Amino acid sequence: MRKVYLTLVEIFGNILGLHPDAISPQTSLTHLRYCDLGAAVIACEKLFHIQMADERIPSLENLAMWTDYIRECIREQRDQRPAPTQEERDQWYYE
Repeated sequence: MRKVYLTLVEIFGNILGLHPDAISPQTSLTHLRYCDLGAAVIACEKLFHIQMADERIPSLENLAMWTDYIRECIREQRDQRPAPTQEERDQWYYE
């Protein structure tokens, strides 16, 4: 799951205009404008195929908190996904 952290470093590096080496898990994100937060949320939802709860975003103060929340969303998404049907398994196997 290190990929989640590295992806977030890239997203927030672009938003903050910082080199990835200048970003750490404790990098504060509380000073971001709403439009920047919105851009980060949209990027995360697209890249990780998740839905983020709008009410949780303001409580995510640093990169470590964002990483934990994204991982939580990924787990929830995976848990809610229905098991493949036998037809889907056969289609995948025989393709």
